[in-house]
Amino acid sequence: MAKLQKLLGARVYELRRRVNLTQAQFAERVGVSNDTISRIERGIRSPSFDVLERLAKALDIEVRELFNFSNRKFLEPKCRLELIDLLNYLQDKNPDEIAMIYKISRLIFDGHN
Repeated sequence: MAKLQKLLGARVYELRRRVNLTQAQFAERVGVSNDTISRIERGIRSPSFDVLERLAKALDIEVRELFNFSNRKFLEPKCRLELIDLLNYLQDKNPDEIAMIYKISRLIFDGHN
């Protein structure tokens, strides 16, 4: 994946979270599917110019703000993009599945201490 695509995705995620919108709410405002927003935020899909304009409008910002990477706090720590991927993956899981993943993670990482 292109670096710019990942940066844009992380920026869209950050801006969406800043205005307290779920992916579903944001997708509805933009006029695209929830899956499209998920793919954009994970940096695996590049939005068209039309979608860029609609993303900005839904966030009440100028399009250029989508590409403002000067304050890169949204990418720190380095694993931030992987966390976004994980959260997107978990969003469709039921509570029991999430609890199981959490327990397995704890076993893995607590076992290495």
